[in-house]
Amino acid sequence: MDDQPLTEQIAGRAAPASPPWDGVLQQLHREIDQHGDGRCFVWVDPTQGEPELGEANPGLRVSVPIVHPNYDRRFAPYLVPLNLSRFSDDCVLTASMELAWTAWSIPFLTARRGQPISGWIISDRSAREVAAYWGRHCYLHIARGRTRLLRFHDPGVRAMLWQDLDARQRALLLHPVKAVFSLNRHQALESFSAPSTPASSPNAAVPNRLDEQLRLSEQQW
Repeated sequence: MDDQPLTEQIAGRAAPASPPWDGVLQQLHREIDQHGDGRCFVWVDPTQGEPELGEANPGLRVSVPIVHPNYDRRFAPYLVPLNLSRFSDDCVLTASMELAWTAWSIPFLTARRGQPISGWIISDRSAREVAAYWGRHCYLHIARGRTRLLRFHDPGVRAMLWQDLDARQRALLLHPVKAVFSLNRHQALESFSAPSTPASSPNAAVPNRLDEQLRLSEQQW
């Protein structure tokens, strides 16, 4: 039997390696704590299969109500409300970060598995309010006489789309949302938020125009 003291044996062992996404996860934690008071929604895209997040109550998921006769709502993106003061919800956030990180890896991209985690949302509104607004005002568009689905829940699409939107379009897209965070193709955290505007600005009227649809120009399409 080894007579070496237990404390020396433990001290001599290498500490478990942190996962490669740990630093980004801690950064996201700080953003959620600072801007969302520890609450957020995980934004999920189940198109390529249902991701395993391990929620304690999957019945809390809120699907975005995209209403179109040719759209299968079983594959609609959905929101998972989290309160990070609960251990179980913190585990869901960790699982979602691992999925988001892995989705940008070469094997995952080669397999064309898509992006199962669309991002993390901070909002003062409920998940149902956010989903209802997006379903009514942002997802479906008429372009060149045909109905088009704006896949802004795809982080790759959203990053390119955001560059082409003007300030009013960005405000309309986000309206009930303070900020969206997601991983970009370099596996770095990026955020999307509408700039605050003074009362004299035309964009200040956006929150009061709940009937206004987000519209893209032909050039943007």
